[in-house]
Amino acid sequence: MLPYELDEVEVPVDLKDEVMNAIFPPENTSETVIVRNNQNGSKKKLVRIRSSLYGLAAAALLFCFGGVIWNNINLRDQVTELKEQTQTPAEVIQVYALKTANPAGDSAQGQALIYKQGDKKQLVFQAQGLANTKGSEAYQVWLIDDGNRKSAGTFHVDKEGNGYLTYQLNKEISFDAIGISLEPDANGTQPRGKKVLGT
Repeated sequence: MLPYELDEVEVPVDLKDEVMNAIFPPENTSETVIVRNNQNGSKKKLVRIRSSLYGLAAAALLFCFGGVIWNNINLRDQVTELKEQTQTPAEVIQVYALKTANPAGDSAQGQALIYKQGDKKQLVFQAQGLANTKGSEAYQVWLIDDGNRKSAGTFHVDKEGNGYLTYQLNKEISFDAIGISLEPDANGTQPRGKKVLGT
Protein backbone atom coordinates (compact mmCIF):
# COMPACT_ATOMS: atom_id res chain seq x y z
CA MET A 1 0.00 0.00 0.00
CA LEU A 2 2.98 2.34 0.36
CA PRO A 3 3.17 3.38 -3.30
CA TYR A 4 -0.46 4.52 -3.08
CA GLU A 5 0.11 6.50 0.10
CA LEU A 6 3.18 8.45 -1.13
CA ASP A 7 2.89 11.68 -3.04
CA GLU A 8 4.30 11.64 -6.53
CA VAL A 9 7.41 13.77 -6.92
CA GLU A 10 8.75 14.89 -10.25
CA VAL A 11 12.20 13.49 -11.00
CA PRO A 12 14.82 16.25 -11.34
CA VAL A 13 15.97 16.80 -14.89
CA ASP A 14 19.68 16.52 -13.96
CA LEU A 15 19.30 13.33 -11.86
CA LYS A 16 20.95 11.14 -14.48
CA ASP A 17 23.91 13.53 -14.80
CA GLU A 18 24.33 13.64 -11.02
CA VAL A 19 24.37 9.85 -10.71
CA MET A 20 26.76 9.41 -13.62
CA ASN A 21 29.10 12.13 -12.27
CA ALA A 22 29.14 10.42 -8.89
CA ILE A 23 30.13 7.10 -10.48
CA PHE A 24 32.50 8.43 -13.17
CA PRO A 25 33.96 11.80 -12.10
CA PRO A 26 35.38 14.09 -14.78
CA GLU A 27 39.10 13.43 -15.28
CA ASN A 28 40.19 17.06 -15.51
CA THR A 29 39.10 18.04 -11.99
CA SER A 30 40.58 17.07 -8.65
CA GLU A 31 37.16 17.09 -6.94
CA THR A 32 33.56 16.63 -7.97
CA VAL A 33 30.87 19.06 -6.80
CA ILE A 34 27.26 17.89 -7.09
CA VAL A 35 24.55 20.52 -6.76
CA ARG A 36 20.98 19.32 -6.12
CA ASN A 37 17.83 21.43 -5.95
CA ASN A 38 15.59 20.52 -3.04
CA GLN A 39 11.82 20.94 -3.02
CA ASN A 40 12.09 24.25 -1.17
CA GLY A 41 14.50 25.66 -3.73
CA SER A 42 17.66 25.57 -1.60
CA LYS A 43 20.87 24.03 -2.98
CA LYS A 44 22.75 21.16 -1.38
CA LYS A 45 26.40 20.65 -2.23
CA LEU A 46 28.22 17.36 -1.98
CA VAL A 47 32.00 17.59 -2.27
CA ARG A 48 33.99 14.45 -2.82
CA ILE A 49 37.78 14.57 -3.01
CA ARG A 50 39.02 12.14 -5.58
CA SER A 51 42.40 12.42 -7.26
CA SER A 52 44.16 14.00 -4.27
CA LEU A 53 43.37 10.92 -2.18
CA TYR A 54 44.55 8.65 -4.97
CA GLY A 55 47.80 10.64 -5.18
CA LEU A 56 48.39 10.41 -1.43
CA ALA A 57 47.71 6.68 -1.44
CA ALA A 58 50.10 6.16 -4.35
CA ALA A 59 52.81 8.24 -2.64
CA ALA A 60 52.43 6.29 0.62
CA LEU A 61 52.63 2.99 -1.25
CA LEU A 62 55.72 4.13 -3.16
CA PHE A 63 57.36 5.30 0.09
CA CYS A 64 56.70 1.95 1.80
CA PHE A 65 57.99 0.04 -1.22
CA GLY A 66 61.18 2.12 -1.29
CA GLY A 67 61.71 1.52 2.44
CA VAL A 68 61.36 -2.23 1.99
CA ILE A 69 63.90 -2.24 -0.86
CA TRP A 70 66.39 -0.11 1.11
CA ASN A 71 66.05 -2.36 4.17
CA ASN A 72 66.53 -5.45 2.01
CA ILE A 73 69.74 -4.04 0.49
CA ASN A 74 71.14 -3.26 3.96
CA LEU A 75 70.30 -6.74 5.23
CA ARG A 76 72.01 -8.33 2.22
CA ASP A 77 75.16 -6.27 2.84
CA GLN A 78 75.20 -7.30 6.51
CA VAL A 79 74.70 -10.97 5.66
CA THR A 80 77.50 -10.83 3.06
CA GLU A 81 79.82 -9.18 5.57
CA LEU A 82 79.04 -11.79 8.22
CA LYS A 83 79.66 -14.62 5.73
CA GLU A 84 83.03 -13.14 4.81
CA GLN A 85 83.98 -12.82 8.46
CA THR A 86 83.07 -16.42 9.26
CA GLN A 87 84.88 -17.75 6.19
CA THR A 88 88.07 -15.74 6.84
CA PRO A 89 90.04 -17.06 9.82
CA ALA A 90 91.38 -14.55 12.34
CA GLU A 91 95.14 -14.24 12.64
CA VAL A 92 97.39 -12.55 15.16
CA ILE A 93 99.59 -10.03 13.35
CA GLN A 94 101.29 -8.37 16.33
CA VAL A 95 101.84 -8.99 20.04
CA TYR A 96 102.77 -6.38 22.68
CA ALA A 97 104.08 -7.41 26.10
CA LEU A 98 102.70 -5.29 28.95
CA LYS A 99 105.03 -4.95 31.94
CA THR A 100 104.35 -3.61 35.39
CA ALA A 101 105.24 -0.01 36.16
CA ASN A 102 106.26 -1.05 39.71
CA PRO A 103 108.47 -4.16 39.47
CA ALA A 104 109.34 -4.08 43.15
CA GLY A 105 105.76 -3.78 44.40
CA ASP A 106 103.58 -6.08 42.29
CA SER A 107 103.63 -8.88 39.73
CA ALA A 108 101.08 -7.46 37.29
CA GLN A 109 101.62 -8.24 33.65
CA GLY A 110 99.69 -8.59 30.43
CA GLN A 111 99.72 -8.52 26.70
CA ALA A 112 97.97 -6.84 23.80
CA LEU A 113 97.32 -8.68 20.55
CA ILE A 114 96.24 -7.28 17.20
CA TYR A 115 93.87 -9.69 15.45
CA LYS A 116 93.08 -9.32 11.77
CA GLN A 117 90.03 -10.90 10.14
CA GLY A 118 89.44 -9.90 6.56
CA ASP A 119 89.96 -6.15 6.41
CA LYS A 120 89.06 -5.58 10.08
CA LYS A 121 91.48 -5.33 12.99
CA GLN A 122 90.88 -5.70 16.71
CA LEU A 123 93.19 -4.93 19.60
CA VAL A 124 92.63 -7.36 22.48
CA PHE A 125 94.05 -6.60 25.93
CA GLN A 126 94.64 -9.24 28.57
CA ALA A 127 96.02 -8.38 32.00
CA GLN A 128 96.56 -10.36 35.19
CA GLY A 129 97.78 -9.68 38.71
CA LEU A 130 96.09 -6.27 38.97
CA ALA A 131 94.63 -4.96 42.23
CA ASN A 132 90.86 -4.92 42.62
CA THR A 133 89.16 -1.59 41.96
CA LYS A 134 87.32 0.32 44.69
CA GLY A 135 84.16 2.39 44.27
CA SER A 136 84.10 4.10 40.85
CA GLU A 137 87.72 3.24 40.01
CA ALA A 138 88.45 1.66 36.63
CA TYR A 139 91.47 0.60 34.63
CA GLN A 140 91.86 2.60 31.42
CA VAL A 141 93.89 1.66 28.34
CA TRP A 142 95.77 4.38 26.46
CA LEU A 143 97.14 4.21 22.92
CA ILE A 144 100.17 6.51 22.73
CA ASP A 145 101.22 8.10 19.45
CA ASP A 146 104.17 10.50 19.61
CA GLY A 147 103.27 11.48 23.18
CA ASN A 148 99.54 11.94 22.47
CA ARG A 149 97.21 9.60 24.36
CA LYS A 150 93.89 8.24 23.12
CA SER A 151 91.60 6.15 25.29
CA ALA A 152 90.89 2.62 24.07
CA GLY A 153 88.33 1.97 26.80
CA THR A 154 88.05 0.94 30.43
CA PHE A 155 87.69 -2.36 32.25
CA HIS A 156 87.42 -3.91 35.72
CA VAL A 157 89.16 -7.00 37.00
CA ASP A 158 87.78 -10.14 38.60
CA LYS A 159 88.70 -11.44 42.06
CA GLU A 160 91.96 -12.89 40.77
CA GLY A 161 92.99 -9.58 39.19
CA ASN A 162 92.34 -10.60 35.58
CA GLY A 163 90.95 -8.09 33.11
CA TYR A 164 90.09 -8.11 29.40
CA LEU A 165 89.25 -5.47 26.83
CA THR A 166 88.62 -5.50 23.06
CA TYR A 167 89.07 -2.38 20.93
CA GLN A 168 88.13 -2.02 17.25
CA LEU A 169 90.97 -0.52 15.22
CA ASN A 170 90.37 1.59 12.14
CA LYS A 171 92.79 2.88 9.53
CA GLU A 172 93.08 6.34 11.11
CA ILE A 173 94.39 5.03 14.46
CA SER A 174 98.13 4.61 14.86
CA PHE A 175 100.20 4.17 18.03
CA ASP A 176 103.73 3.34 19.09
CA ALA A 177 103.14 2.44 22.75
CA ILE A 178 100.41 1.22 25.12
CA GLY A 179 99.77 2.18 28.72
CA ILE A 180 97.24 1.12 31.35
CA SER A 181 96.44 3.33 34.32
CA LEU A 182 94.20 3.04 37.37
CA GLU A 183 91.75 5.95 37.12
CA PRO A 184 89.37 7.41 39.74
CA ASP A 185 86.46 6.82 37.30
CA ALA A 186 85.81 5.69 33.72
CA ASN A 187 85.10 9.18 32.30
CA GLY A 188 88.61 10.53 31.71
CA THR A 189 89.91 11.68 28.34
CA GLN A 190 93.50 11.99 29.63
CA PRO A 191 95.33 9.98 32.32
CA ARG A 192 94.73 11.20 35.90
CA GLY A 193 95.71 8.11 37.89
CA LYS A 194 98.88 6.11 38.25
CA LYS A 195 100.33 3.95 35.49
CA VAL A 196 100.20 0.22 36.27
CA LEU A 197 101.17 -1.46 32.97
CA GLY A 198 102.86 -0.41 29.75
CA THR A 199 104.94 -1.51 26.80
